[in-house]
Parts: sequence; structure tokens; C-alpha cells
Amino acid sequence: MGSEVIYHAIDTKKFKPKHETQNKHELGYKETDFIILFIGKMHPYKDPLTLIKAISMAVEKNANLHLVMVGDGELYTEVEKEISKRNLSNYVRLLRYVDNQMSEMYDAADVFVLPSLNEAFGIVLLEAMASGVPVIASNSGACPEVVGNAGILFNQGNYSELAEKILCLSHEKELSRKLSEAGLKRVRETFSWEDKIDQYLKLYKKTCHLKFE
Repeated sequence: MGSEVIYHAIDTKKFKPKHETQNKHELGYKETDFIILFIGKMHPYKDPLTLIKAISMAVEKNANLHLVMVGDGELYTEVEKEISKRNLSNYVRLLRYVDNQMSEMYDAADVFVLPSLNEAFGIVLLEAMASGVPVIASNSGACPEVVGNAGILFNQGNYSELAEKILCLSHEKELSRKLSEAGLKRVRETFSWEDKIDQYLKLYKKTCHLKFE
């Protein structure tokens, strides 16, 4: 029997679209603010510094952009210093932990960005898409395979290109809507737990059948 790939999956009942305006207000933002969300370790392979550089360029053209970064790690202090050096304290919020408020963070976001150097899979991409949040990801590792046609890719490490992609989504509401719908569809059809249970059951039955032939 040849190999068979079964993707990771998430609970689409836990992560789903809600009313983002309320969550923006609860985080202290206005309805007109455009919220960019990053969730992940502050680690070199997640490359958070590229995102900081991109935001530095983007806010020069759109002062309503705000970045929320959730995570801790060895680059946390360096990220803090980069934010201070680029005078971004009014545009970037750092949160080490959010306890059980992860779904609320997605609900408040207008776009989710994952700039990883070499992402092994990217569960956060699925969580964002399941929450109806458009995603921008680097073109490295598993990101293109996970995102498919339901998000926007940029050349990893190219912060000027990332800034352009963020600005594009901040202005193109129709594109954001289409990506949101595409992301929801992709997760429900390819990455839901219900679908994976069926796949594992079929594989188990197939394996047992071959074993006892």
C-alpha cells in the first residue's frame, strides 16, 4: 500500500466568523482601524522582524493600520527594540499571552500575516481562515500548500512587497471579502475535523483489509 497524506485539521465550531466590530472596540481600536494580526513564536524562523519592517513602510501611507503581535520567544526583546527604533509604539501592540481569548483576536483582525522562513504547516493559517480572516503568508515551506488560492503570498523576507500586500487589502474591501469566503470554503472542505475523521476511518479499514487478506 502506498503512502497517503492526511492533513492537520481544526475545530471549525471553535474558530468561525463572528462580529469583529465589537472585538475591535474591546481591544481599544476604532471600527475604521485596520487590524493586522500575527500569532506565533518570536523566533527567527517565524521572522517577525520582516513584518515590523513592512508595517513601518505601510503606516506611512495609511495611518489607520495597526499590528497586534501575540507570542513570546527569543526575539521578543529585539522586536520591542525594533518597534521603538522605528517609532511604531502607536501602531504595534505586543502581547506575550492572551489566555483563552485567541478566537477573539481573530475576530478583531482584518488580515492575518505569517512571514515564516520555513513553515512546517501553519495551524494559525487554518484558524484565521476558519475565522473568516484573509491571510497573507510567505511563499516558503508549507504555506502555499495550506493557503492554496484562499490567500495572498509574498516572497519571504521581502518586507516592501509585504507592505504593498497589506496596503492592498486595506483598500480593496471586495478582495478581502473574496479571500475571506475562499478561506472559509477551503478549511471546511479540506481541513475540518469531520473530514479528517472520515479519512482516518477509511484508511484504517483499508489497512485492516490488506493486513488480513
